[in-house]
Amino acid sequence: MKDSGVEWLTEMPAHWEAGRLSYQVEVLVDGTHHSPESYPEGDYLYVTAKNIKENGFDFSNISYISSSDHEEIYSRCSVKKNDVLYIKDGATAGIAMVNDLEERFSLLSSVALIRPRKSRLRPEYLKHHLNASVFKDEMLNRLSGGAMTRFTVDGISRFNILIPPLDEQDKIIHLIDLKASKMDDLIGEAERAILLMQERRTALISAAVTGKIDVRDWQAPVDSYL
Repeated sequence: MKDSGVEWLTEMPAHWEAGRLSYQVEVLVDGTHHSPESYPEGDYLYVTAKNIKENGFDFSNISYISSSDHEEIYSRCSVKKNDVLYIKDGATAGIAMVNDLEERFSLLSSVALIRPRKSRLRPEYLKHHLNASVFKDEMLNRLSGGAMTRFTVDGISRFNILIPPLDEQDKIIHLIDLKASKMDDLIGEAERAILLMQERRTALISAAVTGKIDVRDWQAPVDSYL
């Protein structure tokens, strides 16, 4: 290990690097700063912060914009597959995901587009780095003085991040995906167990208050009424 030189971290592996995000990316820009007319249906997806989740898009409440509005926005912020999308404004600021869509779409200014240099960063590694609580909490704690949580593009470019060799980034991605998948399975089992217990609790209450359970010979503890 060696001194990282990064303010939010003490040490890092001796063969890793650390540096500003601006030096590790090809493109760093946010979406449109004006709000085009949007519709429930239309020519192009109009992605805002509400559609960005760590594990991918949430299109349950998606809007669309016209071709002319899209072309104006896309000429400045041309989102491509495997770009990292980062929420920079609002209550969910600090969440990152990797774009898995081939199709074109438009971004609002609340979301930044980050395109890593292929020789430096894997998109999935950068996503995990930005979402890591030790990093995200530190970045959010530095924001102050405004009514809304808001990162600027310049502020994002100044993020100091850790840069392992690419082969280690691949291993980190694989490890996180493997462990996270197992945890998701356990969470799913726990949620199903909780739902089953809630159903049994409801059935118990219903049976007890409708006389389907004979309680005449059952003695409740005295302190249960206190």
